[in-house]
Amino acid sequence: MSKVRQVQAEREIARQLKRAGTPEEVDKVLDNVLTKTEAIKENYVRERVPGLIKEGKKTPWTKRDVENAFPLVTFVPQENCPVCFNGVNFYLRAGVEVNVPRVFVDIYNQHLKALREQHKDLAGLGINVEAGAGALEI
Repeated sequence: MSKVRQVQAEREIARQLKRAGTPEEVDKVLDNVLTKTEAIKENYVRERVPGLIKEGKKTPWTKRDVENAFPLVTFVPQENCPVCFNGVNFYLRAGVEVNVPRVFVDIYNQHLKALREQHKDLAGLGINVEAGAGALEI
């Protein structure tokens, strides 16, 4: 409940208590407030918010959270690559069409971009690295 709504509710309760003339009427007002409070608690749906820190514990991301937060995209990766976002992992296989949240495609594309930059940097030093050549020996 927002602070404004809370203050409004407190004022309404105070008004009703002032109007109540007898102890029985006060009890009736308080019972009404308690009944409404219980109904609100029962109807209140606590949404799971990934990454939210509650009582010193962080709510972890799940595959379902990522799928709900990002649109799904179908694509075919060029190479095998494990991709991770906030602890949720996907393993992308070369040549296999996958339907994953957009964030994993973005991470995969950043990986490819970093590899291209690395090859450019090494080429600038006169080192030629062929694709799939294995570890660089010095």
